[in-house]
Amino acid sequence: MITKKYADDNYSGGGGGGGSTPAVIQVTSTDTTTDINRTTTFTVPFNSLDFNTSSSKFSFNTSTGVITVLEAGTFWVYAHISFNDNGQTSPVRANPSVRIYKNGTSLNYTGAHGYLRNSTGHDEASNSIGCLVQCSQNDTLDVRTLAFTTATQALVLTSGESIFCVAELNGSIAPTGISANTSTSTTENVDLSNVAGKYYTALRTSGTITVASSPAAVTGGFAHLRVSYSSAEPTVSGAIKMDGAPFITGTEMKMVFYNDGSNNYYYFLEI
Repeated sequence: MITKKYADDNYSGGGGGGGSTPAVIQVTSTDTTTDINRTTTFTVPFNSLDFNTSSSKFSFNTSTGVITVLEAGTFWVYAHISFNDNGQTSPVRANPSVRIYKNGTSLNYTGAHGYLRNSTGHDEASNSIGCLVQCSQNDTLDVRTLAFTTATQALVLTSGESIFCVAELNGSIAPTGISANTSTSTTENVDLSNVAGKYYTALRTSGTITVASSPAAVTGGFAHLRVSYSSAEPTVSGAIKMDGAPFITGTEMKMVFYNDGSNNYYYFLEI
């Protein structure tokens, strides 16, 4: 039986020992003039991209500080802000808490451990927050601050010391991978264009399964498909059957479709 772990270890991401590499984006800020210590929530002015390993998974708006998640899944979201007293000489005793927002709504997780005293050289502090976030396609994420004390003197970011990052969790379930756009009463279309490193399970009861050729499947694409046939043995076109267990009439099976990166498609059976 081909298990998910076996597929991860041997085929995911193009094959050869190891799962697919999760996508990651990290941004920072060069802003040193915007006050982040306010009595109403304020979006942290992240304005510089450190790196984005997948433009198909994330986009970043340098004007708004917002990261858009382009593919559904579960993500580790982390934010760290480093701030200073902006050269003030009087005591500040301020603490701008930091929160993560999804689609403009706070997730309520709060980081507020950074207390800036502005005394005996204590002119800089930091706050951070991290959490797991489940996102749908095109959800937006941003980081906002809110003054946690009555001390509301202006505080500003220290250039290049704050980060906001989003990391995809390997093996997240994505609500894509099966397309019925070309389906008829006897044909189901398996679209691998959106399932690199992902797993999708669905019940299919038609007699023919076709691996989509347009859009082209991505390198190392996977799709899990559960097929239930009560009378007719299923056939597969657009794929190459590897040596192994044959289809059995009237048996429910799971098939793992795989693209090796050279437009060769394979499928494995889980019976």
